[in-house]
Amino acid sequence: MQTSSSSLPFAHQPPWIFALFAALIAFGIYRRFRRNFGAQALRPVAMGIRIGLLAIIGVALAPLAARSLSFAVFGAGGIGAGVVLAALAATRTRFESRPNGIYYIPHTYTGLLVSALFVGRLIYRVFELYTRGDLDGAQRPSSMVQTPLTLGLLYVLVAYYVCYLGCVLWKARAPLISASTSS
Repeated sequence: MQTSSSSLPFAHQPPWIFALFAALIAFGIYRRFRRNFGAQALRPVAMGIRIGLLAIIGVALAPLAARSLSFAVFGAGGIGAGVVLAALAATRTRFESRPNGIYYIPHTYTGLLVSALFVGRLIYRVFELYTRGDLDGAQRPSSMVQTPLTLGLLYVLVAYYVCYLGCVLWKARAPLISASTSS
């Protein structure tokens, strides 16, 4: 379905709005990829909040997985792949105790793979909507998850970060306990 630019609610916005929106998206993607490199401060509260939010997103996507057998298969496959990748990354994560706190060094390649899968699919989906001229459809949240592959990749991301952050918090307990008893 082709839509005219006058029917789009954002069609009459100044160009700097789009530039600002694109810059914010680029900054968010940069931050996501940046978390895959170097030592990251262990922040249990923030990590717990992130786990909770991602778990809520995963549960909220469950009705989409119940649409059909293919959505359910891709959803379950995404969860399985995310858990396997998280376990792999968690076994290769290292911890450092520094004067200003405990840091963890994530497995770079696994985090990059998960981030690249998600960002690549997101870019492809937005490009697909743009080339079809279905920008009205892009405003409906459910429109971004119209294929089983997209749902599966979302579940890879959700399962990976929920499991990975949970494993990091679990593994960090030993350094935290040993650091507090040696003081």
